[in-house]
Amino acid sequence: MAITPSLTGATSSDYFASIANKILVQGRLEGEQSWRLAMASKIERTWQYFYNNKSTLEADIRRHPNEHPNDYQAKPKHTLSLVDRAVQQYFSNVYGLPVLRLVPNYPEFESVVKEINQGLDRKNRYRSIQISTEIAGTTAVIPRAREDGSIFYDIYTMEQMFPSLDSLTGDLTGLSLETITDFHDKSVSRIEAWTADGWAVYEDGKLIEQNDNPYGRIPAVIFRAEDGGALWWGISRAMKLVDANREVNEMFTDLASLQRDQTASLLALSGADGEQGEEMLAVVGNNRYVSLPEGVQAQYLTPDVPLENVMKVLQYRIDQALKDGAVIEVSKEGKTPESGFAMSIRIRPEANVMKHKREIYADADAELNEVAVLVQDVAKTGGAKRLAADFHVETHFDTEGLIPKTSDELYKETMAQEIAISLGIKSPVDIIQEQYKLSRQDAERRFNDNQLLNAGVNRDGMSQGAS
Repeated sequence: MAITPSLTGATSSDYFASIANKILVQGRLEGEQSWRLAMASKIERTWQYFYNNKSTLEADIRRHPNEHPNDYQAKPKHTLSLVDRAVQQYFSNVYGLPVLRLVPNYPEFESVVKEINQGLDRKNRYRSIQISTEIAGTTAVIPRAREDGSIFYDIYTMEQMFPSLDSLTGDLTGLSLETITDFHDKSVSRIEAWTADGWAVYEDGKLIEQNDNPYGRIPAVIFRAEDGGALWWGISRAMKLVDANREVNEMFTDLASLQRDQTASLLALSGADGEQGEEMLAVVGNNRYVSLPEGVQAQYLTPDVPLENVMKVLQYRIDQALKDGAVIEVSKEGKTPESGFAMSIRIRPEANVMKHKREIYADADAELNEVAVLVQDVAKTGGAKRLAADFHVETHFDTEGLIPKTSDELYKETMAQEIAISLGIKSPVDIIQEQYKLSRQDAERRFNDNQLLNAGVNRDGMSQGAS
């Protein structure tokens, strides 16, 4: 698959070849810095938490210094994914909303933008873009044209990106994107380098293809989960949430062990060799068994251990751990055979965080659709750029019915909705219809779409070559 349509008869200058090599070398040198390697590791760990990888979450629960290895292996470990819940909340407050794209100066292009996005929406590519961005903090998205002129997006996360920035302005002057393909006996590194003047492709450091840039700009659009201020890279709240997630799982696990150990039954023995039949008390640990001599009687005495104070301490520690990005509330719901209790967790998004996200995603989305129209236009004309300089797209997320509310208001409203659903007073479709002021048919359609989206995002194909 070609990277981009080549200009007929175009040749790449030696000047661009040197620029491309400079981007490649500088980017690779920057990529070897320890901070990037550490970030790549954090991104992978965040993905594991997002996908609720049980083995990873269990391995992150530490063993206490005096805890026997057998007891550590046997105790029930809580592996709840707060990262998944947080990212889903971010999505529902941005690309989970209806999206309106306008072309103010050239309204005739709105149908072109709509047509481009029909196929992308069917493949949930904007969902993939946002979730990848929330996990990594920064992604680069490149629109590419198929032979029939239809558009697809390639998504690259932070560890695949090697930018070259202007030392004075901080503007992006070059970008190289790396994908690694594993074959039977080796891995092949493929790097695609771009400037406003041209592009080049390297495989294992060897130049295999280059040409002039028909777009007049780097066609990649940078998405950031949140602005990094003076930093070029975006900030991932989901990544920050991983350590807090681990601590919460450890606290739940410790609380389960505490309740299990403190409510372990005491075995009172009587009728043994004590004087005048006095009672003997033996404490038997969990899953431990003892053989009793003939004539000895046994009775279990189970203490009632209140956990309210422990729960208060747990809630306080969670509140402190999760100040940045989400508020967690836990509640005791009942008992299960394994741990003796069950926990309910709720993430309540902060309205100002979501508003900021909608603003930066709207800017990036508008630029992405401008580039998509440009790429399609160049593909159809064989290399000519016909778009006017004042062509631009405006993106708006429809927040009608999504009134900013305090955490307490969101929590109380959600609880009321859940109670209504559990009692059969309302259905999820009723809630959607009321919240977004939709017709019954549209509400049912959105409910069905949500069911499909909640199946999760398949991470395969998010990098080079995805369509």
